[in-house]
Amino acid sequence: MLTRVTSAAQSVMARAYECARRDHAAVIGEEHVLEALLADPQAARVLGGRSVVENVLHTVRDALDERRRKGGVTAAEEGALAELGINLDAVVDQIEDQLGAGALASDGPKRTSWWRRPVFSADVVRVLAEAERHLAATGKRSLDLEHLVLALVSVPSVTAESLARQGVDEASLRTVLDDEGRAGGEGR
Repeated sequence: MLTRVTSAAQSVMARAYECARRDHAAVIGEEHVLEALLADPQAARVLGGRSVVENVLHTVRDALDERRRKGGVTAAEEGALAELGINLDAVVDQIEDQLGAGALASDGPKRTSWWRRPVFSADVVRVLAEAERHLAATGKRSLDLEHLVLALVSVPSVTAESLARQGVDEASLRTVLDDEGRAGGEGR
């Protein structure tokens, strides 16, 4: 990444790394980035404040566990399958009856014996790329928390779907960020 990153955004990504290490995860996932953003007071305020902070992380983790159980299929993909007459829950139940609970769940990438540190998941790489697009659109010079938060809700994912159910989407975030900007938040 050649983009300059503010110290606040660096701190969030370092916290996401620590969350992944704490969970003994091979990858830094969206849930780790979200947890790190929710731990930052400025990002938590933009994401909707205390009510969202208390509920959303648990909701996202449950949704991600369910997504893994279903082999990574998102709610949108499940809806498309339902339109074709395929009941994904029934299919997963049949597979689990024959192969055991969590048969479709991905354990994620395996760590090699010499590399023990968590790396960014493909989903987090997409979030970072989207954050750079938001940065380019604003004309600012450094990637900041607002770009990470906007990217997290605008990249199609379980996290974005869960946040949208809590009323946090790109349009609502832009309203909050615009209000902060008008109130003198440009000095961040």
